[in-house]
Order: sequence, then structure tokens, then C-alpha cells
Amino acid sequence: MPDALVATAIHTETEEARLKRRNRLPCITVKCNPRGGATAAEARLRVRDRLEALGAELPAGYSCERGGEYESSSNANAALTTILGMMPLVADAFYAAMAVTIMCGLAFATVLTMVVIPVNYALVYGIRR
Repeated sequence: MPDALVATAIHTETEEARLKRRNRLPCITVKCNPRGGATAAEARLRVRDRLEALGAELPAGYSCERGGEYESSSNANAALTTILGMMPLVADAFYAAMAVTIMCGLAFATVLTMVVIPVNYALVYGIRR
């Protein structure tokens, strides 16, 4: 896909040589700042079809995965599903304490990850939007 579709400029940076891993597998990470003030979700939708086509052309043993905000929102939905799935156990005297602990822990971690950390990041770096 043409770089101009998703980028206004490309900058390369040198960094300490090291093998990066994701889920214990070697990986290459591609990052970008969407142009035109687009959100990450809007930028992902613009290039989704092309990325899926690229992923289909990869040789056996290679894969293309998306992370960042997309992955975080997927994790939040999984946490919500787990929280709701634990609700029937609250009525059981044997499992109630465990269920409440798991539910509260997941809810707190989700709010921390999805709200508190991004707000603090925006405040520290002066991001206004």
C-alpha cells in the first residue's frame, strides 16, 4: 500500500539492537500517528482491507496482528464478559468472596487501563482533543 495513504512523513530512528517478542514470538512492530487528526480507529478502518490482504499473502509461519487501542478495547470487552460471567457465583456462599474479588479486580484494572492512564498521559503531554 502506498505510504501516502496513511503517512505524511516517514522517520527512521536507530535504537539498541535487540530482538523484540510478543507472546514469546519474535515480532516486528510498526507504529504510526494518523494524519489529519484521525483517531486510531478511523485510521485502522481506512487500511483494514489492505492489511488483511497483506496478512493473507504472508508465508506459512508468519502472521499479522493488530495491537494498540484496538487490542485494548478487545481486552476491555473480554474483561466485561468475565465480570458478567462471575455474577451467578455471587449468590453461592462458597464462591461469593472469590467472585466478588475477581469482579472488582477486573473492573478496577479495566477502568485504570481505559480511563485513568490515558487521561494522565494526555495531561502530562498536553494533548488536547
